[in-house]
Formats: sequence, C-alpha cells, structure tokens
Amino acid sequence: MAKAETITERALQVHLAEYDAIRSEINLQLGLQHQLLNYALALIAGTATISGIGNPSISSKFPAVFLVSSLLMTAISWALLEASLQINNLGSYIYKELSPKIQTIVGGQNAPEYLVLRWEDAKVRKSPRLILHGIVATGKFAITFVSSIAFIVIFVFLKIPNQWSRAENILFWIALSTAILLPLGGLINLPFILHMSVAKKRK
Repeated sequence: MAKAETITERALQVHLAEYDAIRSEINLQLGLQHQLLNYALALIAGTATISGIGNPSISSKFPAVFLVSSLLMTAISWALLEASLQINNLGSYIYKELSPKIQTIVGGQNAPEYLVLRWEDAKVRKSPRLILHGIVATGKFAITFVSSIAFIVIFVFLKIPNQWSRAENILFWIALSTAILLPLGGLINLPFILHMSVAKKRK
C-alpha cells in the first residue's frame, strides 16, 4: 500500500513538473508575441519616417520600400501565427491530456475544491468572454494585416503598374499573395475554443 502511494505521489510530481514546464513555454510564446507586436509598430514608424526624408522624398524615388516593408510585416505576422499556434497546442494538451491525469490522481470528486487546472475551461465558460477572447486574439493579426495591405496600396498609388520594373513586379505579387493569407491567422484559435466550449457543455 505504501509503495502504491509512493508511486502515485511520484506520478503526481512528474505531472506537476510537466505542467510548470508547459506554462513556462506558454509564457515564453506570449512574450515573443509582445516583442513581435513591438517590432511591427517600430516597422510602421520607421517606414513612415524614412519615406518622408529628402526632397523629393525617398518614397517617391524608391516606392518599392513599401513592398519591402509589407514583406517584413507579413513575416512578423506569420511569426505571430506560429506563436499563437504553439500556445493553443500547449493549452489543448493541458486541457485534454494533463489535467485529466492529475484529476484522476487527486480524486474524482466533482466539488469545486477538487477540480484542478481549470484555467483554460474558465476562459470559455461564458459566451461574452468567448467572443471577447476571439476579438482580442484576432486584433494582433489585424495590426499587421492592415499594415501589410496598406503598404501595398501606397506602392500602387505612388507608381502605376505599367511603370513597374521586373523586380517590383515580383515583389508586388509575393507581398500580395502572402498578405492576403493573413486573415486565416485570426481563425486559428476558433477550432480549439469551440472544441473546449462543446466539451464543457457535454459535462
């Protein structure tokens, strides 16, 4: 009996250590997202500043700078997408795999004081919070998406298509094709959140 209790205690400690490691990784990815958003804002400010330098301005002499900025913004967006995907995967693992294991060791009681690792469940308990969470999650991508498209529009406004060089044509289509995929980034949280919401209703 004592040996069984020792094994159970060790298993619980291992699961808790795994939880701490996963939470550290989630915090790391959240910090990365904040840094990427800062880079995006710095890129917007830098492009606006550089484009106004000189007479005539740099933007009028080299409008392709806006395409380069659009590509850089798109790269930031995909990095945000990857970080968000990692966060969702880790949260899903805690919710679906790790939490039930710890709950089994602690006990099957349904009283609130016996429920463990329910932070993800609490995030989607009510529809208004679910909607707000989706808006906030999508807002991160809106900043970079709108900026990417805006840079492309500014380039087209400054230089009509029949005057584009071959390099500008290539840059334009690369920037446009990658930027228009960014709205999908705002939807990556939807399947995970809806799955958790449905699972909650089934309990």
